Amino acid sequence: RCPHGAVELAADERVVFLPMLGRDGAHIAPPAELLAQSDDVGGEVDEAVDRARTLAVLEETRQKFLRPDLRKVFRKWNKTMRYDFTDLGESWHFRVERGVPGPLVQGRVDKPDIHYTLTSGVFVGLTTGTLDGFKAYRKKLVKVKAPVLDLLKLQKLIG
Repeated sequence: RCPHGAVELAADERVVFLPMLGRDGAHIAPPAELLAQSDDVGGEVDEAVDRARTLAVLEETRQKFLRPDLRKVFRKWNKTMRYDFTDLGESWHFRVERGVPGPLVQGRVDKPDIHYTLTSGVFVGLTTGTLDGFKAYRKKLVKVKAPVLDLLKLQKLIG
């Protein structure tokens, strides 16, 4: 049981959140340090992100799976990723098969392997690395359901 609510367990599966971190990696801070951190989210949330910009960043994220340096990391991946943008009232998803992303499709898909719920501004900030993932999670700006190992791999797509 996590006193900060950073771990969420579901019946018959292990679902937890690990923040999307920058290139410097992760560390575990003692509770006193966590509580002393400022309330900002480690960057500005751009609330003015429009649908076109959001979809362009989502497409850029999808295309990162094809980068030669990441092909090896994701080569065995067979995962469905779903993004629910609360401010747009839209859901988008794509399927990764053997590390190759399929087309971006509007609409919900049942039981995705990785499921994000957030605003378009938070998504763009997290994806571009201008927003701190852990702080955004603490402020409840993002909800992610995925296996821990998948989240660790996904951090390679940031920046």
